[in-house]
Amino acid sequence: MADCETEVMDARDLEKELFSKVETNDYYTTVLKINGLEHLPVGFYYFSEYMEDPSTIGHPVAMQKFYAGTNIFLFWSYGNSVDIKGPAVMELAIKTIEAMGGEVEKVVLQRRFMYFPHVSSQGICLIDLFFESPILFAMKEL
Repeated sequence: MADCETEVMDARDLEKELFSKVETNDYYTTVLKINGLEHLPVGFYYFSEYMEDPSTIGHPVAMQKFYAGTNIFLFWSYGNSVDIKGPAVMELAIKTIEAMGGEVEKVVLQRRFMYFPHVSSQGICLIDLFFESPILFAMKEL
């Protein structure tokens, strides 16, 4: 795979350093079949208690019921690539559902995404260097 990556893009050292500073957030979507929450209307629900406190990472931040007459729900959660990964995210979603009075009948699907590419404040300093560098000006001339 590494050979393939170098063939696709001819990156200079400064460019490689710049792109190595890009960070992403682990983002999970989990689809569950749930009994006991049939009374909830179709809609999108936020869990504000898990959105404001960084120590609650892994808990679902939102839930959606797409169709009436179904017990399929979609949950959104953040992980951290270290100890809050798919299984922990699943466990926290199930605990949240149980606290709401529901019971998971079936796990339909869980997907992990590398979400929200961004750079830290240190990375921003490097970007400033990149845009001020003679390499960028030389590249513009090509």
